[in-house]
Amino acid sequence: MAWLSFPWRRESWRVFWRQRSVLIPLAVALVALAASWIVVVATPAATGEARVLRYSIYVGTNWIIPPWARFWPSLVATMFIGLNVVLSYVVARRRLMLQRVWLWSAAFIGLGFLWLTLLLAWFNS
Repeated sequence: MAWLSFPWRRESWRVFWRQRSVLIPLAVALVALAASWIVVVATPAATGEARVLRYSIYVGTNWIIPPWARFWPSLVATMFIGLNVVLSYVVARRRLMLQRVWLWSAAFIGLGFLWLTLLLAWFNS
């Protein structure tokens, strides 16, 4: 009977992910994250050519990275979205408002990093 105590074996695990208030922000976050990864992978990178990761209007280019580091924004977005989704299940399962805040913050993080990835791809092309 100890195996019933695992979170993935409880009915609450299945019920939690079937709620509309969970599915909509999670779908937005995952679509934005997938689009961010597609943009990063589809952007051609010449070997040995430096890429710009940060550009300021006032200063100009102020952070140049090797081509393999172009995956950093999408990787950081994946970590933040994963952390927010896990926290919304583990900590905020009983608190509805906190759960929605973490899930919608995951969605907005995904959209923000998608915008950053699109700008970096446009600037480096």
